[in-house]
Amino acid sequence: MASGDAVEADRFELKDQLGAGANGTVHCVLDRARGEEVALKTLRLHDARALYRFKREFRAAAALTHPNLVRLFELFSFGGEWMFTMERVDGVPFGKWVRPDGALDERRLRNALIQLADGVAALHAAGLLHRDLKPSNVLVEPSGRVVILDFGLIVDPDAVDRTHDRTAVGTPAYMSPEQAADRPLTPATDWYSVGVMLFEALTGRRPFEGSGSQVLAAKQHGTPAPPGAVVPGVPVDLETLCVDLLQRLPGDRPDDEAVLRALGATPSPWTRRIADQARLDARGFERELAALHDALADSRDHLVHVLVRGPRASGKTALVRAFAEQARDAGAVVLEARNDPREQVPLPGMDRLADALSRYLLSLPLDQASAVVPPDAEPLGRLFPSLRRVPGLESTAAPTSDPAALGAAMLVAAEILRRIARLHPLVCVVEDIHHSQALGVALTERFFVGPAAPPFLFLYTHDAGATDTPVLRARQAWTGDLRELTLSARPALRPDT
Repeated sequence: MASGDAVEADRFELKDQLGAGANGTVHCVLDRARGEEVALKTLRLHDARALYRFKREFRAAAALTHPNLVRLFELFSFGGEWMFTMERVDGVPFGKWVRPDGALDERRLRNALIQLADGVAALHAAGLLHRDLKPSNVLVEPSGRVVILDFGLIVDPDAVDRTHDRTAVGTPAYMSPEQAADRPLTPATDWYSVGVMLFEALTGRRPFEGSGSQVLAAKQHGTPAPPGAVVPGVPVDLETLCVDLLQRLPGDRPDDEAVLRALGATPSPWTRRIADQARLDARGFERELAALHDALADSRDHLVHVLVRGPRASGKTALVRAFAEQARDAGAVVLEARNDPREQVPLPGMDRLADALSRYLLSLPLDQASAVVPPDAEPLGRLFPSLRRVPGLESTAAPTSDPAALGAAMLVAAEILRRIARLHPLVCVVEDIHHSQALGVALTERFFVGPAAPPFLFLYTHDAGATDTPVLRARQAWTGDLRELTLSARPALRPDT
């Protein structure tokens, strides 16, 4: 069933265990396919929530390229096990690096802080929050390179499920007051954690001492003493920054650019590039946006397929994401996914859609979710285990490639989409469908093509350079409302530096 079944049994040679946490174990392995040693993280817990977070950890940051963020390589699922590879970082925790012999090394601290701040700013530019910044999750290599890792709690704050994915997770000593109180989060929560790390670097102790519950309670009522009151003679500018970062109210803390400015720095080219990519807009696509809105209106009574084709740098992503945002603002339900060739998992694009569906269902009041999920929906939870966190989709059965089981799961999926579409306009977006597996295309053809399919807008992007793909071959025989938009290359926003 899984494309991961094709992974060579002897691809990885175990070298050493690098660490273990509540949800995963990290080993150093020789990846024979890459020809280098990498870190391999495996999921220890197999409940639906842990699996969802494990996949989110990989997917949220895998597309980011930045020297101060750990590089993530491939996600695998085979034999019921989930794992992903990433670069092996040979470094020491942030605190040990800046206080190598117990005393502060100010030069090291200043250099490391700039890199840490730039890495955090890059995450924020991508629309992400780390939520678990602490010295053990920030390693420094002998060269002085700072690397942020462990994205197990990373999240898009706009996609947090306030009912089932609470924000009050993290490490108490480094959590912000609002995170500890389970209030909505902004980038300021990560900067509070950086402030705790800076306080610890300057003084050798944390700003609040005591048990976890005592620390969390203290953060709700005040701010700690300035570092200089604990250890006289600390650098004034770093003390001022530390005090600002540890303000109890998030609105009183400096933002990304202000933190870098306080350190005498500006966003790096890597961070600026990530910000540019996040700001991709659809200017010049007014005609295409109008066509997509027409397709959405027409999809209220029948299924509409729209294929957006174009070369790299043609703005496919900018177009579909701008449309998705406009559709949401107009009251549509939008489920977004993409096919990533680095994911060797069962039905990768559909798996991401299933995760998006789980987020939507969990955002609903329980009575509304119950009305959307049909009886006997267990087959869908069996196919996509992370959906099992949704009431009505629980399953204890092992995933299977049996055609009857796949068919039963797709029937449930089609019925759920049909019920959603009765209440709201519905859009399913799949980017990079040229990477889709033949099985996924076959299932799409069987259940989401033709007059019997649920009425929604199925929008997908395809690289114009890929001319012989499963979806293009299958689409020639599809019937129904099939539309196509062709884009041309656009100039880059900023040349690579």
